[in-house]
Amino acid sequence: MELNAATDYLGTNELLCDITAEQPVEGEFTIPDYQPEIFKIVKAKAEPVVVQKLAVGSRATVDGYVRLTVIYQSNDDKRLFASTQKLPYSKQIDLKDSVGDNCTIMCDAGISYLNCRAVNQRRIDVRGAANLEIKVLSGKATEVVSDVSGDGAQQRQREVEFMRQTGIDEKQFTLDEPLSVDFDGCEAPAILRCDAKALKETVSVEDGRIVVSGAVNVSVALDVSTEDEYRVKRAAFSLPFNQVAEADGMSEDNFPIVSVSVLSASAEVEEANVVGASVLCALDVRTFENGSATLVNDAFSTRYELDITAENVSVIRNIEEVSQPIAVRQTIEKPAPGAKLIDYYVTPVGASFVSESGAVSVRLSSMLSYFLSDAAGDIVSWDQPFEFDVDVEQPFGKPYYDLDALFTGVECSEAEDTITFKAEGTLYGSVIDIVKQPAVISVSADTSKPKTRPDMALSIYYADEGEDIFEIAKTFNTSPIEIAQENNITDGILEQKSMLLIPIVE
Repeated sequence: MELNAATDYLGTNELLCDITAEQPVEGEFTIPDYQPEIFKIVKAKAEPVVVQKLAVGSRATVDGYVRLTVIYQSNDDKRLFASTQKLPYSKQIDLKDSVGDNCTIMCDAGISYLNCRAVNQRRIDVRGAANLEIKVLSGKATEVVSDVSGDGAQQRQREVEFMRQTGIDEKQFTLDEPLSVDFDGCEAPAILRCDAKALKETVSVEDGRIVVSGAVNVSVALDVSTEDEYRVKRAAFSLPFNQVAEADGMSEDNFPIVSVSVLSASAEVEEANVVGASVLCALDVRTFENGSATLVNDAFSTRYELDITAENVSVIRNIEEVSQPIAVRQTIEKPAPGAKLIDYYVTPVGASFVSESGAVSVRLSSMLSYFLSDAAGDIVSWDQPFEFDVDVEQPFGKPYYDLDALFTGVECSEAEDTITFKAEGTLYGSVIDIVKQPAVISVSADTSKPKTRPDMALSIYYADEGEDIFEIAKTFNTSPIEIAQENNITDGILEQKSMLLIPIVE
């Protein structure tokens, strides 16, 4: 009986790119004529934003911009002013292979360094770089050998479960809202910053459509200084949203994975105690289905040498959506003792997986930025990095993550020489858990290389604890099933040292 090989299809995901690329951030811009001239730059706040991720053929492109807010003072004026500009970038990456039908691109962007200086009283020069951590996963259906029979074939099989992407929908939506802010009697407040992050709360499937509800958290800071003192007014708002998406191939067997990001956020003073905010958001919906396939991990023949092509293929074992509360409290020393706290904010910097003593957690790096007024009445700005760990579920294999943090509650209190800050919020995003599986891709018997059958019908082998019955059978060129039956073994791995009777089969 000649060798026969049956095949099945396995949904695999190959990592085509996992790099950290530096993207230059450079440019010059002019302060508008309706704003005061620059006397002193107090702070340059830079935030990289990823607008679009696309992979075609063997190349991936990440487009976005760096949102730069320059906070400055004018001459002989205690007030603070701000000017915000967008510095666009486009990064192209060569992939090690062409992408398949379904592609997932993850990009985490952060500022590595930034230099900002005033060329003159109205022109600002910016030089810096952003780090782009880019991962590209390409999904496809890979044909694998699921069963081998005939010509004395012996095999090791495994049932593998996987997740396969079936559809995608991307859309943008805008929230325009008037925000009520007490200007503390200031007649001409200046907006210093407007930050926003979106957090989904519920995802449901209704009549084949995906309904996503959540909120965009907006924080606004305004300068309401007087002639006698610096003052900054901070206000936070939660703007609800409800969006509907339609992904190709959505069915009852599919389930959606949803992310919502903020592409831009701006605010302007509209009237007394009213700030108009405009937030542009991106909704990304991907649908997946669960599947399973039988594959052959290894094979040999007791009659002929086999020509085997085997690979380690990668499959998505699990996709975990993360939404966990976070909290941190720290006390730091003031860089200028006796200085007065004016303003503060917290910016997430990045997240990474760490494993210590068998436990897995996400280490969240963040930055506390704050302004102080020293004894001479000058404003100085400082950045205080901090990090803390958040426990998460143990992944099966290698995790690929797209995580971020939203701080909805940040408070600072000060003593003469110290500042104590508390930050609360949510760690959110998704973790794609990928495991590698050994799989036989093709197999054939080389009939020109027959194996010699031993003269004896039975051998004795002294096996150690932990030895594999299949590997023992391969060594003696016999059937692992026959070895198990001859020795009353029910497990493929020996639990203790054993004397085995090895039957020799044809």
